[in-house]
Amino acid sequence: MTFENNFVNWVHATMPTTAKALLPNGDDAALLSSSPRGTLVATDMLLDGTHFVVGQTPPELIGRKSVAVNFSDIAAMGGTPDSIFISLAVPHSTCPKWLERVMNGAAEMAREFNCGIDGGDTNSWNGPFAINVCVVGRPHWRGPASRLGAKEKDVVMVSGRRLGDTLASEHHLNFTPRIKEAQWLLDHFEIHSMMDLSDGLASDAPRLAKASAVKIVLEVEKIIPSPWDAKDLRSALCDGEDFELLFTCSHANAVEIEHNFPWSCGIRRIGTVEKGEGVYLLHPKQTEAQLLDLHGYEH
Repeated sequence: MTFENNFVNWVHATMPTTAKALLPNGDDAALLSSSPRGTLVATDMLLDGTHFVVGQTPPELIGRKSVAVNFSDIAAMGGTPDSIFISLAVPHSTCPKWLERVMNGAAEMAREFNCGIDGGDTNSWNGPFAINVCVVGRPHWRGPASRLGAKEKDVVMVSGRRLGDTLASEHHLNFTPRIKEAQWLLDHFEIHSMMDLSDGLASDAPRLAKASAVKIVLEVEKIIPSPWDAKDLRSALCDGEDFELLFTCSHANAVEIEHNFPWSCGIRRIGTVEKGEGVYLLHPKQTEAQLLDLHGYEH
């Protein structure tokens, strides 16, 4: 048997599966039951040297992160992940045990959220290691959250107690996707718009503002704790890979969310939505916000 056949047989025998899969692993395609509210699909490709470093990053964390970034996209829509499909580009020199450890990391994240690994593909080549994950999920009963609905006078909120410093702290490898937190928000409140912070507030807030055709004003003192300096602010805005929820809601709902939010990650308001366009930054002791001229993480 070839290495690929051995590995595929190991995957079929050890990876978790979902009740949404109507046939066992091993056919040419997976057969999944559908949701009456539609289907969410998220996919991301992660590359050695860009999203992790083979030889420096534990293989379990490579697998974990590869699934978690896709779960974060599902969380941003308020959905529930059901099935994972993983495709691997494997250097010829790769040790089979190392690859199993990658998959075990993916399986650990899948089991944490009752999700199955229901298919994928493996190819060997002379290039670097790459992993592509596709996640299929269900929308929230209210329907999917999106970036399109931010309204004038909304409050801008973010999950998590801090932004930035994601590489040095290894947060980008160990973060927990905010699936449960997003579902709680939608269970209890009307959330007007939502997305996840993957490329940093300086890149993602403008995407939300553009999608909703609004102006967003971010308050520096609410983004980072005091005392702070320009380096701290740039890190919070630009580092990327925070994988927190960025969302907008009414002022009344924001008050209730802050008072009742049950999750240990925390949640806070960082700005407001106004009529206009673009993203502006309001510094302490300033009365007029300045156009944000920074950019987030670029792959």
